[in-house]
Amino acid sequence: MKPQKLFIVILGAVFFSLAALPSIQQTQRITSGNEPYLPSVTYDYMNVDSPLFLINNPVSNTQYSPSPPSGGGGPAVNNRGATLGRVLFYDTQLSKNRTVSCASCHDSKLGFADKVDFSEGFDGDVTDRNSLGIVNAKFGRFSGFLWDRRANGMDDQIFLALESSIEMGLSKDTMVARLEATSFYPELFEDAFGSRQITAEKAANAITQFVISIVSFQSKYDHGRESVQQISDAFPNFTTEENLGKSLFLTHCSSCHTSDLFVMPSPQNNGLDLNYADKGVGEQTNNPGDYGMFAAASLRNIALTAPYMHDGRFETLEEVIEHYNSGVKNHPNLGAALRQNSLPNPSVPPRQLNLTQTQKNAMVAFLKTLTDTVPAHELKWSDPFDPANAPNGLSGIHNRLPMDVYPNPAQNVARVRFTNSEHQLFNIRVLDQNGRMISHDQTRLDNYQLNMGDLPAGVYMVEVFNDRQRQVEKLILK
Repeated sequence: MKPQKLFIVILGAVFFSLAALPSIQQTQRITSGNEPYLPSVTYDYMNVDSPLFLINNPVSNTQYSPSPPSGGGGPAVNNRGATLGRVLFYDTQLSKNRTVSCASCHDSKLGFADKVDFSEGFDGDVTDRNSLGIVNAKFGRFSGFLWDRRANGMDDQIFLALESSIEMGLSKDTMVARLEATSFYPELFEDAFGSRQITAEKAANAITQFVISIVSFQSKYDHGRESVQQISDAFPNFTTEENLGKSLFLTHCSSCHTSDLFVMPSPQNNGLDLNYADKGVGEQTNNPGDYGMFAAASLRNIALTAPYMHDGRFETLEEVIEHYNSGVKNHPNLGAALRQNSLPNPSVPPRQLNLTQTQKNAMVAFLKTLTDTVPAHELKWSDPFDPANAPNGLSGIHNRLPMDVYPNPAQNVARVRFTNSEHQLFNIRVLDQNGRMISHDQTRLDNYQLNMGDLPAGVYMVEVFNDRQRQVEKLILK
């Protein structure tokens, strides 16, 4: 555990004698009694614009899809179900003392992971393992969830967190009672499942619908991949260093982190230790052949999800690369890809990459091309209890950016004018009324031209934001 890295989850009042009172951070995070800011028309969670190179990818066809819960109705995934799931995902009422939510350990700005070795639960205790990122969690799930694959499905994973004495500490019955007592959940459950009856099974199903909607296909890698026939071709938008890193990755790493989704089909032992304090899959099976076997999330957004490994032992990608370069331990269960001849042999040392510093730097540069910042700013995946994420630029945004869009209504072309005297880098996005992104660009100017092209007439949202300021304005296209 690295105290200087503790994520703001349940900070005790350590600097005050009134230790029984919640800290300022706690008070701000409690959502009990607040209603979510939701759009009048649900965002689109069902239609995912997957890149063409994934259409015929066998791994992309291995997708997790929940079955409709008993007493529910409609398809396994629908916009209203995912909308309910979004609210539940961010609601701290799902923890015993109303201080943490699912999002506490799965921060959208961190690739829906956490920034500490072990996440803090509702009462200040920490988890046994590092929090896995959940972007693209729907893809490549061949057997179970979590580091040791002990969860049979995503709903099972949700209940494990909900009822954990460390994570959320809440029983299913208490959760249902709390949701029934609110002014908005009965209606949201009716919208999602056709009945105002609230059950834990429906709640887990809704959260699952929301989670599997969170996908990432807007990285530098994706833009490069779309412009070539084969993944081994040089990407025209990559630097020489990034293309070198890609080539090295394909040579040394792609047998475990497969396909353009960079998923690992089954748990592996990657030689972190000779004797594991945490035995991974072996903790569940008690089978020595499973000791040190751990699953992994997709490598997409890997640059955002530090620290790394099940115990968060590596703080940087450079440390991860160095492990495979020179630090792999010759454990009896070591994965075949990390052995000299793919067979266990204690007398034969494990395979080391033995890369030069230039090559190691190139590998890190390539991994950073998998970063996609769009999920962190997509309104449909944002905290609905935060006024800053209110649809259509509603009031309550404390870091409001002065801006206007003109002419409005517009035909084909409009301009966005905003305060940017220091020429900071701002993101500019156009979204439709369902929250689907139409375009995304960046600028350091204070007057930007929007080319709406052949978009049909209608109402669109123009969003301008950086790490400190944000504003959304409505644009009518004639």
